[in-house]
Amino acid sequence: MKSGTRLVYALLMVLMASQAGAVIKLRWDYSWKTNDARSWGYGIAKDPEGDFYIVGSQLYNEVVGDRYQGILMKISGFYQYPLWTRTINGTGASIYEDSFKAVAADPRGFGAVAGGSIWSVAKNAPQAVLAYYWLTGTTAWFALPDANSVEGVALSGTNWIFAAGIRQGGAGNATDIWVAKYGYDGTEQTPYVYANPFNVENGALAIAVDAAGFVYVAGYRTITAPSSQGKNIWLGKFDPASLNLLWEVNLDGPVSSTDYASGLAIGPSGEIYLSGAVTRSSTYYQENLDLWIGRIDDTGASRVLSWSWSIDGGERDNDSAWGVAVSQDGYLWATGSLDTPGSHWADLWLGKFTTSGMMVDSWVKDYSGSGDDIGRGLVLDAMGPVVCGVTTDIMTREGIYIAQFREWFPAPSLPPDFISAYPNPFRPGSGGLNDAREIVIRSLPSGCVVRFYTLSGVQVRQITDWDKDGKISWDAKNDSGKDVGSGVYIFAATAPGSGTKKGKVVIIR
Repeated sequence: MKSGTRLVYALLMVLMASQAGAVIKLRWDYSWKTNDARSWGYGIAKDPEGDFYIVGSQLYNEVVGDRYQGILMKISGFYQYPLWTRTINGTGASIYEDSFKAVAADPRGFGAVAGGSIWSVAKNAPQAVLAYYWLTGTTAWFALPDANSVEGVALSGTNWIFAAGIRQGGAGNATDIWVAKYGYDGTEQTPYVYANPFNVENGALAIAVDAAGFVYVAGYRTITAPSSQGKNIWLGKFDPASLNLLWEVNLDGPVSSTDYASGLAIGPSGEIYLSGAVTRSSTYYQENLDLWIGRIDDTGASRVLSWSWSIDGGERDNDSAWGVAVSQDGYLWATGSLDTPGSHWADLWLGKFTTSGMMVDSWVKDYSGSGDDIGRGLVLDAMGPVVCGVTTDIMTREGIYIAQFREWFPAPSLPPDFISAYPNPFRPGSGGLNDAREIVIRSLPSGCVVRFYTLSGVQVRQITDWDKDGKISWDAKNDSGKDVGSGVYIFAATAPGSGTKKGKVVIIR
């Protein structure tokens, strides 16, 4: 995103947040499933053109056991429909699952990098895999011999691919945190492995790269000494050149049981946001996992948990936050699921938070009544947050799900002299939903004069409703015929006997 675009997007979000009474509303959604295939969405990325990549798994053979394949879909941001799909299969027994768990869009717009696992006969176990999907239709993929699953992927400019996941280690169910660095040609640098001598479970579930290039990895680590704390939320910061661990943070939940971080985002000021779950209470038979969000600040000398927030859906079951993203003005968005009381299972959840940890609003949706609806991945678009995950229909068929949300302002919350424009924001030449030849403003006083101003009060254009139909169009040019720059513009429409009506429009070039 260009710097001017980022600035205008931040201004837009500030204006939206300043309107009282805003609520989260569904803008559009799409669920991909067939009568004989169950599908799950795990991760999402947005490319420079505004389209989306979604990764997950699809059941495609139930004849002999359940056989799954990894799937990647490219969804049009304009039409909200798949442009193409790609699949990948391992070589092992049909009862095991092949899947993609994470995806990152190439910043050049050439395609995407996906990561996950395939079943390998040679290893007789799941094997980590990375795959490139280019717009030309070619696919290059390679198995990673030193790991079992890629759970997170992040790109550093156009030079490096960073992957994080899980490696089988030790005896029984023991696993290690695994982090690796690759060139676009598949060449691996020396990986980092958080091995442990205690045969316990450790794992990485998310990865991110900050503006300075440092690599952050989040997941879980089992703490056994000096006291048993169970699985802790774990966060590590790595040097991008050597993958040396610079520091780490372990956070224990209320009852020293299963806690984990599954989502990770870096804020505009370097603050670190985590999403996941903590165990609120547990018995021998069941753990009560609560959805959890937290912020960590790196002071240089130490790492401080600035705030944390958790919620119980109401049933003693799994509540968890997965995807997390930060808007340019610092608002935090997160998605996951809540197990609310009743016969239905997990319900899809989306929440918005301030930088200080106050929840501004949330949205919970049950699609089927008796199936799982879960938000797993999250990205931010100029029109609002976009969530991917899974929904279940009345026939209990799970489908890959993508949905975009917006913040809706009820009419009573707007001043009586406020009028709107469309498209808003206006993105000329973008080729997306908000691309148009001009901005149309309706419901104006008949025969009015409309004047457009910058936020500093400088008038840039004056247009008169000569045909008195209460509508005018603005091509985003000033009175000299030159394009105005990206920014927020105020307009005021005046007519004799009608007073003045006002509005705002955002232009993103």
